[in-house]
Amino acid sequence: MASMAFRYSDPSDARRSGSRYPIVAELHYRITRKHAEVETGRGRTLNISSSGILIETDHALPPGLRVDLSIVWPVRLNNVTPLQLCVKARTIRTEGRRTALKIFRHEFRTRPPLQAVGAEASPIRQSLPDISQLQTRLNASFEEVSRMAGGRLGGEARAALRGVVEDYRTKLNRLAITLPR
Repeated sequence: MASMAFRYSDPSDARRSGSRYPIVAELHYRITRKHAEVETGRGRTLNISSSGILIETDHALPPGLRVDLSIVWPVRLNNVTPLQLCVKARTIRTEGRRTALKIFRHEFRTRPPLQAVGAEASPIRQSLPDISQLQTRLNASFEEVSRMAGGRLGGEARAALRGVVEDYRTKLNRLAITLPR
């Protein structure tokens, strides 16, 4: 799949109460049943909100499946470190090759620059960077996303993005307390 850019469009969908952000990014998915891998594949995101995601894959994913997604995040931390968004979700609706998923858990992880989307990085093998560095990178990423939007982020979208940044800042602070020094 060709490299996909960070794109903005008009996310007007009346079925949702929350805002959807039209982020197009490559992804790898893994379907599991009773903790056993059933199927893997590739696709792309079409839009994302805090509780749901719309993806497009080579074939339809039926409703009711547990899916793990690894999404190549289009913004790098501090313009250097590649990120992936790891999502645990359940399929809720399919329309052709598009599937809507309800997000149950998500987290951002760093990934080596040459790591394939589908390769799973063990959290144990990842080195733990300094929390203050992560906080600095988080702030820089927020500013970079704002610049990339080129003024197209309205007040609500900017507030939602700031909310995500604050949520991760809180998580980083909790992590700083629990990590051994």
